[in-house]
Amino acid sequence: FTWTSTTGFTNSIWENAYEGILNTNIVLEVIDNITYENETLKTTRKGEMKLIRAFLYDHLITMYADVPLILTTEDPTYAKKKYKHK
Repeated sequence: FTWTSTTGFTNSIWENAYEGILNTNIVLEVIDNITYENETLKTTRKGEMKLIRAFLYDHLITMYADVPLILTTEDPTYAKKKYKHK
């Protein structure tokens, strides 16, 4: 058996990671519009989102090497359309 980029397991890693990255990007784009009890908590949440996103990218780079870096929600399908099954 050979693992390829189209194998179900590796394909789901790609899609799940980019779904998580999209979710962190959404939070980072709207968090400044959310009222928090204090700015320290808001800053902490931003840091947590960036840490999760970095962890997911680290996982993708380990599995696939060169992956698209997406830091906005402008086009969430970009990674799927341009790079999937590279």
